[in-house]
Amino acid sequence: MYNAMKKMPRMDVPLDGANGNNGLFWFPTTLDPVKFQRSYSRTGHYDGKVEKRDNYDVITRHKVLRVLLDGDKTATGVQFLARDGVDPEPKTVKAKREVIISAGTVHTPQILQLSGIGPRDLLAGAGIDIVEEIPGVGQNFQDHAYLSIGYSCKSLPGPEKEVRTESRGLTPKKGKTALLPSRKSNSPAIQRPQPPRTSAPGLAFLL
Repeated sequence: MYNAMKKMPRMDVPLDGANGNNGLFWFPTTLDPVKFQRSYSRTGHYDGKVEKRDNYDVITRHKVLRVLLDGDKTATGVQFLARDGVDPEPKTVKAKREVIISAGTVHTPQILQLSGIGPRDLLAGAGIDIVEEIPGVGQNFQDHAYLSIGYSCKSLPGPEKEVRTESRGLTPKKGKTALLPSRKSNSPAIQRPQPPRTSAPGLAFLL
């Protein structure tokens, strides 16, 4: 199917599928490729690990105000505040080795900007001291609408009306709905609109 999609008219194949351009590319799913269980932060980095470490704490209902930087622009800690206003005084945590910012697409650049890292005009307008001018921080955010349509079927085509996946050997029984596991990766394809409608949205396929 992937090779067939490559032959479609106006179908580009970019080297980087996350650069915002139309085209055909692969991307991994959030499923464990062996166990086919959903993989996310808690199961990956918390469950079964917090009990074994005395220096692992998760602080909830707090938000980061800024990353603390020394004169060499090295991150030395984080300043944070309670979200519910119970404790109005900011708290500080010092880092011995490194500070990792993982606050999502929107809040990660926001924290950097609040820490003095970002576009000069934006930081100056907000009254934030500039530590490092990086114009790209917080820029080029792109999003798109996504509509998913799911189907349930009681019978599937194939030998003896059965389907068997190579990964789990899942076979639906007659008259029952089969839930097939996701593959290790998906391949979306976004076809460019036909000229002269170059500003129109492309046609997207998810294989």
